[in-house]
Amino acid sequence: MLIIDESTVKVGGVILPGIYKSFEIKGSARVEEIDIKGKKTKPKQATGYSDAKMYLELRLLDDSGKTALEKLATIQALFKKAGQKKPIVHEIINEHTSARGVTRVILKDLNTKEKSGKSEISATLEFWEYIPIKITAVKSAPVEKEVKKVITKTEIALSDEFREYLEGRSSKTAKSPAIDTASTIDFKSRLGIVPF
Repeated sequence: MLIIDESTVKVGGVILPGIYKSFEIKGSARVEEIDIKGKKTKPKQATGYSDAKMYLELRLLDDSGKTALEKLATIQALFKKAGQKKPIVHEIINEHTSARGVTRVILKDLNTKEKSGKSEISATLEFWEYIPIKITAVKSAPVEKEVKKVITKTEIALSDEFREYLEGRSSKTAKSPAIDTASTIDFKSRLGIVPF
């Protein structure tokens, strides 16, 4: 659970160390632009909305018995613990996010910056709105049936003469054209191929 109030931020039951500077939410519509040869302006097509992105900025100082680096280690453990494979989904409780319709988030990025000569670290936590998508599996037709359909369609397009040739090749009793040169010449003449 992620709780943000005027002065503190709590993620997964842990109060984030540091001074709360700002909290920003960005939402945007998805628009595709199409290049058309010879036109300067690109036609646009609205396709939906992107997930909201939230940016929480904190200042980490050496005070209250902890260094800025120790405070950063606490935040890092919330972003990714040792051995953690996937980000954790958090319910978010905040008036600002509630007004924007955001209820679940993941901690997507953790950016930190320190200034030369100062024992201060600036940390920016980027949260992304989390909207799971349900994927349903559909049982497809067996491949064998699909192959038979293709073969049937192909056979329709064959000429009668070529179909007879193929049937003769698949028969175990028919002579092989590789050995029976007379039938090969006869077949080639039916196709209009003149032997040298």
